[in-house]
Amino acid sequence: MKVIRYFGVAATSIARWDGFHWHPLGSGIGGVPYSVYALAFGPDGSLYAGGAFTIAGGVATNRIARWDGAQWHPLGSGMAGGGMGYWGVRALVFGPDGSLYAGGAFTTAGGFAASYIARWDGTGWHHLSLGSGISGAVLALAVGPDDSLYAGGEFTTAGGVVANGIARWDGAQWHPLGSGMGGVYYRVIYALAFSPDGSLYAGGSFTTAGGIAAKDIARWDGAQWHPLGTGMSVYDVGVRALVFGPDGSLYAGGEFTTAGGVAANHIARWDGAQWHPLGTGMWMTGDYPFVNALTFGPDGSLYAGGHFTTAGGIAANDIARWDGAQWHPLGSGMSVYDIGVRALVFGPDGSLYT
Repeated sequence: MKVIRYFGVAATSIARWDGFHWHPLGSGIGGVPYSVYALAFGPDGSLYAGGAFTIAGGVATNRIARWDGAQWHPLGSGMAGGGMGYWGVRALVFGPDGSLYAGGAFTTAGGFAASYIARWDGTGWHHLSLGSGISGAVLALAVGPDDSLYAGGEFTTAGGVVANGIARWDGAQWHPLGSGMGGVYYRVIYALAFSPDGSLYAGGSFTTAGGIAAKDIARWDGAQWHPLGTGMSVYDVGVRALVFGPDGSLYAGGEFTTAGGVAANHIARWDGAQWHPLGTGMWMTGDYPFVNALTFGPDGSLYAGGHFTTAGGIAANDIARWDGAQWHPLGSGMSVYDIGVRALVFGPDGSLYT
C-alpha cells in the first residue's frame, strides 16, 4: 500500500488539504494495486473516487467508491476486467441528470458487461445505456454545453463507429469528432476541457487532429480541429491535464519540456495566441517528472499535482500552488516513495482532495 505522510499524518492513497494541514479520509484506499486516478463530487456532496484499488475504508470496493464525509461505501460490485495497460477506473464525470459516468480499462460494471464505460444512477450500474461501449481504454470524460458526453482515450471505435481517440455520446448514439487523432507511435487522449466559448480542448499524445498537424493538444470548434501554435515538445509522452483559469487562459500539464517552442517544464499557459511558462515549472533529479492533475481553488490559485520534487525551484513534493507569480508547496507534500498525485478536486467545503 502507498502510505503518504503529511506533517506526520498517515493517509493511504487519498487525503484532504484544508489550507493549512493534511487529513486522512478514514483508513484510506488500498488493495493491490492501490492507485486513485479520478475524483469527482456528486450533487449529494459525496466524494467519488476511481482507480486501481479493491478496498476503501476496509470495505471491498472494486475500483470505485464513495466517501460521505465519514466513511467509505462501495458502488455495487464495482468494476472488473480490462487488463493491466490502463488499470481500473481512470475518469469520472457527473451528467446533467445526476448520473455518474465512469471510464477506464474495465469490461464489467456491477457484474454486467460494460466496455470501458458505464453509468451509475445512484443505485446500480447500467451497461446498455451507452450503446455497445468503446473499443479501448477511456482516460478522459467531459460534459459539453449541449449536455453531450465526450470521451477521450486510447480507442478506435465507439458504439461500432470509427472514432480515433475521441467520441461524443448524444444520449442515444456515439459520434466521431472528425477523423479524430493520429500519430506514428501514439494517438491517445488523456485530458479534455471546455472553454468559456464552448470549444473543446483535447490533450494527449498525438501528432495530428482531424488530419492537421497538432502536437499533443488541439481545439475542436464543433466542426473541425485546430492546433494551438506548434504544440508541445517533440520527444515526450504528451499533455496529461487541462484546466481553464478565471482569466480564460488554458493551463496544460504533462510530460513536456517546451510549449510553442518556449521552455516550459511540464506546465504551461495558452492565452489564445501563444504559450507561456509558469516560472521554471516542475522538475526532479533521477526520474521522469510530470504534471498529471490541475485544478483552480476558490482563491483563484492554480493547484498542480504529479510526480516532481521542485516547483519553480522550490521544494514541493508532488503537489504545489501557483499564485499567478510563483510556486508554493502544500506542507511537506507527499512521501518520497510513491507514484505521484493523479487527481485533484475541490470540495463544497473549500478543501482540496487528492
